[in-house]
Amino acid sequence: MARVSQLTVYPVKGCRGISLQQAQIGRTGIVYDRNWMIVDERNGKFCSQRNIPKLALINTTLPMELFTGEWGAPPPDAALHLTAPDQLPLEVPLDQSLLGTPQSRECTCWDWTGPAWDQGDEAARWLTNYIGRSVRLMRYAGNPSDSNPMDEPERRQVPQVNSRFAPGTEIAFADFFPILLTSEGGLAALNAELEQPVPMNRFRPNIVMDDPQPFPEDTWETFRIDSSDGGSLHFGSAYPCARCKVTTTNQATAEVGKEPLRTLKQIRSGKALDWTQEKAWKAQAFFGWLCVPLGEKIVAVGDTLHPMDHRDLSTLAATAA
Repeated sequence: MARVSQLTVYPVKGCRGISLQQAQIGRTGIVYDRNWMIVDERNGKFCSQRNIPKLALINTTLPMELFTGEWGAPPPDAALHLTAPDQLPLEVPLDQSLLGTPQSRECTCWDWTGPAWDQGDEAARWLTNYIGRSVRLMRYAGNPSDSNPMDEPERRQVPQVNSRFAPGTEIAFADFFPILLTSEGGLAALNAELEQPVPMNRFRPNIVMDDPQPFPEDTWETFRIDSSDGGSLHFGSAYPCARCKVTTTNQATAEVGKEPLRTLKQIRSGKALDWTQEKAWKAQAFFGWLCVPLGEKIVAVGDTLHPMDHRDLSTLAATAA
């Protein structure tokens, strides 16, 4: 029986995550996950570790009560805290009104462009000083609901992909889906091929399971997480996660190398796995699956994961398309 061994939220896209013991999971994933995003001041395009590796050294902190459901609404003094090397700490209030008159700016995250809340000049100066280029800190302005995200410009939904779980699924500033699931067994299988093992944080997952088998998540089409309170949260495993150069950035030092991506492309490329349903998959390397929560619930480290519907991996081959 697999159990949840790690829960991680990444409040600011590209920055260091927060390890959690409990996490409120809702429509857009773990609450506050990728709710903030650093953008280039000139064009509003998002910044990431792909082009700014030192983002890995920005620590993020939020009150734990936000993730446990203890607060119905955050108190006025609740804030996002950022720290980074050679920088004084930064505090960004969660109450948008404390930043003055709300300012909306157009920003871009992959193929989405829409309005988001600017987090003020103090945050912009802090980040600009650390990064060395003019940037702004933006906050997701969408209010997830049952309505179609496409009806409101400030809301964002997952890209159009070949998955029954994708249509209408809303995300904040995550790359493509609300949740990334990985396994300890998958990491162990990869590390067995590497000269120097890497930690799980290279892959920036939200949920890690302790299953020792290599990549059990590959065959899970739907699964549930059972909690000690007797409740369950169901998920759809929607899309294999193609990995990028961020995996080559040491999350503790921001140093960039070639591994584990070089080896991952040898053993987990679409070509190696015969996952060629989509043309781009052949050259991509896969680790973990992108998932959609099919409800809302608090999950915790130690909760059990149970596969429900299994995926026939032969359907990921080009001949099955």
